[in-house]
Amino acid sequence: MSTSTSAPGSARQSPAPQQDPGPAGPAGPPFNRRVHIVAEVLDRPEELDLLQQVCDAMSWPIREPVAGETTVTTDASGRLRVIEVRIRGVRETAVEQAVTTLDTLAQNAELSLHCRDATLVERVQRPQIEWHLRGRRRPLSRRISHRLKFWDPAANQHTSIRLEDARIKVVPDSDSACAKAAR
Repeated sequence: MSTSTSAPGSARQSPAPQQDPGPAGPAGPPFNRRVHIVAEVLDRPEELDLLQQVCDAMSWPIREPVAGETTVTTDASGRLRVIEVRIRGVRETAVEQAVTTLDTLAQNAELSLHCRDATLVERVQRPQIEWHLRGRRRPLSRRISHRLKFWDPAANQHTSIRLEDARIKVVPDSDSACAKAAR
């Protein structure tokens, strides 16, 4: 009896260490909520550049607030930025989740950032028109041809008339005088 032996661990190889893609994955998850956060950052070029890098890494747009967009004011040492945080979550907790995510990222990057205001961006719902078809289709035999039967007293029997394309054709059941006259 022969048995095959293998060296321990030769069949199993440890995978090469991979970089952790983070909670968002390599390309980021699809998002279903957007939150505009007005954040205050120290007015230093290195702080603003670091904030830009953090937002670019998360694919979040960042811009200066438009005049009249916010009522938040800062002192001379701070600058305001509007960051659109894109997250996947429940509508009721989206603002809290976005602020927590931004605060955590700022703390990990040692960025002096303070969230001053946050607003959920509501999607514009287009009205969906729903069409309902009502009525009943006629049976196939009624759609193809129509027949009228009438009593022919001269022949003492029934005669059929087929209606097609607004023309009348007489299809006699017998050789009655009425059927011959209609031909």
